[in-house]
Amino acid sequence: METVKKYNGYSSFETWTLALWMNNDQGSYERYRELAREIREIQGRKAAEYLSKREVEVVALAEALREEFEEDSPVAQHISVYADLMNAALAEVDWHELASNLLDDITEES
Repeated sequence: METVKKYNGYSSFETWTLALWMNNDQGSYERYRELAREIREIQGRKAAEYLSKREVEVVALAEALREEFEEDSPVAQHISVYADLMNAALAEVDWHELASNLLDDITEES
């Protein structure tokens, strides 16, 4: 049985590290909050039969974040041990946790 590892209040070291980088400077901070606002505006109107409005927003934002970070990876187009390690680390990120936190942040700002 696998043990759940927590790190500084996040579900994993990888999730915490990404959250830290996303909030590290003002430009990055604003960029991801703006992305969350855009997702809320677009996806918030789409309530699925089995998902709440909030869940639809979290899923859409999590996917947008994952795609952005995977596409921006400096090793994404390379085949190497470094690419394998980067992909393994990105696979450990809890994108839904990051998305949920971002949506909470913009809700608190309102």
